[in-house]
Amino acid sequence: QSKVDNYSLSFNGVDEFINIGSDLFTGSGISEISMSLWAKFIDASPSDTMIAKDDVSGTNPRNFLIQAVSNTLYFNTSTNGTSFGSSQTVDTTTYDFLDQQWHHFVFVYKAGSAGSAEKSIYIDGTARVSDTSSAFSDIFNTTNVDIRIARRGDNARPFDGDMGQVAIYDSALSASQVSALYNSGTPVNPMALTP
Repeated sequence: QSKVDNYSLSFNGVDEFINIGSDLFTGSGISEISMSLWAKFIDASPSDTMIAKDDVSGTNPRNFLIQAVSNTLYFNTSTNGTSFGSSQTVDTTTYDFLDQQWHHFVFVYKAGSAGSAEKSIYIDGTARVSDTSSAFSDIFNTTNVDIRIARRGDNARPFDGDMGQVAIYDSALSASQVSALYNSGTPVNPMALTP
């Protein structure tokens, strides 16, 4: 067993998830966020949620959603709270993250003008897709919508596999910070990082 295996949670793809509540972000918008985790997918063609802050009821239920569907990983964000705008995606032809092995994922969002904003997906220490040339507004933050690990807010697409060392930062991690978290494939304590 690897170090990640020893410190991970297994999710059954049916009804297991973690609700970390809604008080991580308290303002009306999220200008910067980074989410880091190690994950091992069981299914080679999943329909699995990694992290979600969305719901199907109430006012402005859509905030952000990270999920793998078939062979594509999606990083969805909403700036209006009602629908997801543009997505960053990585599919298995770009990088095979569905090989039933542990991989390190980092999702970075930074609002701002073109040239200073960012929306990126890192896998195993490398930016597999990154948009730094567009302007991005704050992610809409519905303060009473919970953040869930391994399930969407509508209970759909539960995660089937293992996850470990999930960390959510209120800042946009740099490429060197992502590399430090990946640590050449040997997990480190994500709380030791001071962004």
